Amino acid sequence: MYGVFMASLDDNYGYLKHLKIPVEDRRQYGISLVKAYNKWGMKVASISPRIRPALPVFGETVDELFQMARELVAAGIRAVWLPTNWLPGGKSPAHPALDPFWELMVANKVAVCLHVGAESKIYGTDEWSNAPAFQGFRLFAEFKIDPWSRTNAHVTAQNFVSTMVLGGVFDRHPNLYLGVIELGAYWVGPMCDTMDIWYKNLATHQKGTEPCYRLPKKPSDYIRSNVRVSCYDFEEVDVYITRHNLEDVLCFASDYPHEGGKNPAGAWLNRLKPLGKEIVEKFFVTNAKLLLPEAARA
Repeated sequence: MYGVFMASLDDNYGYLKHLKIPVEDRRQYGISLVKAYNKWGMKVASISPRIRPALPVFGETVDELFQMARELVAAGIRAVWLPTNWLPGGKSPAHPALDPFWELMVANKVAVCLHVGAESKIYGTDEWSNAPAFQGFRLFAEFKIDPWSRTNAHVTAQNFVSTMVLGGVFDRHPNLYLGVIELGAYWVGPMCDTMDIWYKNLATHQKGTEPCYRLPKKPSDYIRSNVRVSCYDFEEVDVYITRHNLEDVLCFASDYPHEGGKNPAGAWLNRLKPLGKEIVEKFFVTNAKLLLPEAARA
């Protein structure tokens, strides 16, 4: 599904090239496939409240984005996916024009999610990965498996998250919750450190006499209160937690059985046991609850 969605934007990975569809029509064709997928997802969600499809939301304008989101919310969708390499409604995620969209998410307790699969053309072109050392690796439906692609896969998500935090989105909407899924967690701690150090040391760099906008808390505090990040089973989650104080941020998620081997939960448990039962409970249960609220408001 993620490959189809990205095809709808730029046909980055060439999923539609085998079809006898003119290049200029592929984008619209891909978008029509995504809308069909959303229609199916809304039908599936009606089967049981335990089934929560995270359906893509996009639009060239804020109105288009809002209308698509409102349709999903009306159908009972409890989680949406925003592509991280595409401006939501053509605006910065921190722009006030998007506040009605975030308010819609909050009012209906809808989790906003980012997901792997939006990393093509991170730097404007895929030529950065066009070298013999990066060839011969597998191409999944969701993403490429090569050293360059995997090392840079988180970049658009990190940009999206830091834009929301530094732009005051979570300050204006304290009950808005963001999930970052299947993008690893190796980058979260360094991002928190980077945001905090620059936010602290830019205080005197302003023009004129009017003070610049300042968050009432450290940027990293909003990560801990409003953002949840899933991890890969091979990551050193115990190190991330102790080094960057991420015990409230990292959480369990699995694409078992096609990822993580035979015992993905066991790999995490072995790492987290020495940190104590409270950390284990947070990682496997408590933290993820933020993205899975019991019921939406009437």
